Amino acid sequence: MTEQDTTQTPDASTPVTSAIKMRSGKLCIPAIGAMGALVPALIFAAVGNNGLTRFMFAYIISYAFFLSISLGALFFICIQHVSRAAWSVTSRRIAEVLAMTMPVLAIAFLPIAGNVMLGGGDVYPWAASHEHHAPAYGDDHAQPAHGSTTDDHAASDNSENNHAPLSASDAYAPDEKKVADAHQAVADHSDHSTTKAKSSLHAPAVSLEGHGHIPGVIDAHTEAIYTAKKAAYLNVPFFIIRWIIFFAVWIGLSFAFWKKSVQQDTTGDVQLTRQMERLAPLGICLFAVTVTYAAFDMIMSMSPAWFSTIFGVYYFTGGMLSIFATLIVVLTVLRNKGLIDKTTVSKEHMHDHGKFLFGFVVFWAYIAFSQYMLIWYASLPETTFWFVARGATTVAKDMNSWSIVSIGLMICHFFIPFIGLMSRHIKRTNQTLVFWAVWLLVFHWIDLWWLIMPEMSVEVRIGIVEICCLIGLGGLFTAAAVWVGSLNALVPQKDPRIAESLAFKNL
Repeated sequence: MTEQDTTQTPDASTPVTSAIKMRSGKLCIPAIGAMGALVPALIFAAVGNNGLTRFMFAYIISYAFFLSISLGALFFICIQHVSRAAWSVTSRRIAEVLAMTMPVLAIAFLPIAGNVMLGGGDVYPWAASHEHHAPAYGDDHAQPAHGSTTDDHAASDNSENNHAPLSASDAYAPDEKKVADAHQAVADHSDHSTTKAKSSLHAPAVSLEGHGHIPGVIDAHTEAIYTAKKAAYLNVPFFIIRWIIFFAVWIGLSFAFWKKSVQQDTTGDVQLTRQMERLAPLGICLFAVTVTYAAFDMIMSMSPAWFSTIFGVYYFTGGMLSIFATLIVVLTVLRNKGLIDKTTVSKEHMHDHGKFLFGFVVFWAYIAFSQYMLIWYASLPETTFWFVARGATTVAKDMNSWSIVSIGLMICHFFIPFIGLMSRHIKRTNQTLVFWAVWLLVFHWIDLWWLIMPEMSVEVRIGIVEICCLIGLGGLFTAAAVWVGSLNALVPQKDPRIAESLAFKNL
């Protein structure tokens, strides 16, 4: 029998799950109240040493966290329809609800878009002129990189990377002029190689404060030329246009799947399932492209000189890890509250969610190691500086306060949960499965904090600003999810595979 044979129109003999709806008031009001936490976050950031820059970094960390959950939910829906999966039917509606938070997240993106449009060079250097952010790093070159001599490094700098700063008028214009000017600067300064080599030992180190600038690895001039070469992509108008396209795709897909799913609750039309199955492959393709570039834009472009083609996959992996953890927590709460019957989403279904959670723990470690190993092995200054800024280095002298976080992620985001989730018994025991789901959500947020915060400071910073942003955006995300969830039944009522899902058993 093929999968096609299982999609039959439900009849009187087909089990139909309880059409319980969630009461939004009891949860929406506290969730909306939690949004007020953004106010003290803004106040504490404003009176701090870094002003509103600290707030923006903290805001982006938590925004990336909740966006990853919503995106993970969208991909989960697409995969279930592509594979024509039956086991997930009874828990798919919760993923549809979480994906439908996307319109609210689009509104929550406005502070980030506003920061870019106002020339927020403290967060995104490419959004401001060279004069705006270069003084923070200094105009002199850094100390030579480890593993090379002073003369060799200086000569290499002058022949490849040591460019004069570009002017404010054209440093980040999206055309070819700045690149030609930078190469001309190389020719103009080529006669001074020997002088530079002799003086580089006495040049002051580039500041560690901001955008991954580490002594001896990359300097402000090098960043300027690499940023200039990417200016056709990294410029304010194109950034805004891209994000309009991203949200149009994400909202369109989320709404299409949710609308057809809830419509089927009333009509029981099997053709709606067919339509969702045909839409899902296109959705996966659009998802892959948009999420990759969104990860580049939102996080990777904070350090515009850095290169990594695998970064989009890294962010996607965190999103999939977070959605399975979130589904485990939410489904457990709903089951315990009696809003979803424990026979509708049974131990068997929770076991499968646990298996996927375990799988993405391993996949996250694989992607993280692959990215680090390739950059470490190549040992190119234009890529290694990003990991050195985070203390993820094999050179003892380059370690900093972020090194502890790097080691902690390796242990707590992989080794500990890998061992903890390996047992079948753990995944079939509700309390232990929820514990590991919450554990991984915490370390997913820490992972994003580790990705983003070193761009502001080499010192490890976490405090009331970051916590309040997490609570505030969490309140917004929760309120949106609760409101959408209250509109319809929490479990699909007439999906053609509902009977198969209710009878699902693990081998």
